[in-house]
Parts: sequence; structure tokens; C-alpha cells
Amino acid sequence: MPEGLDQAFPWERDGEWLDTKYPYVVHAELNTISNSTEDINGCSIYVTLFPCCECAKALVQSGVKKV
Repeated sequence: MPEGLDQAFPWERDGEWLDTKYPYVVHAELNTISNSTEDINGCSIYVTLFPCCECAKALVQSGVKKV
């Protein structure tokens, strides 16, 4: 969830799309890229599951070399 918005949006898993958490959640990989204060070009990232397609593209574009 974007910082500061965790109380303003729903946390439900079921129901109408906009009444669930899914349209508002930021994936960990994208959150890491967005909040990095150091140059991450050439870095490795450790994840528990395979990144989704959108996160994988963002990782490549940011210069991460190893997942």
C-alpha cells in the first residue's frame, strides 16, 4: 500500500474490484525501485516469488542485473 494511505483504503480480498486492496497495492519490487536512495544499476534483488511481468520490466529498466 502506498505510504500514508494504509488506513484510507480497503484491505478486503473479496468483493467488487474497487472495494478490495488489489488496485491500490504497490508490489515490493516496484516499491524498492521507487524508494531507493542509491544507484541500483548493476545490483541484485532478492525476492520470495517470481516478480510479475510489470515488476520484471521495471527491474530491467532500472538496471538490476540479477533476481
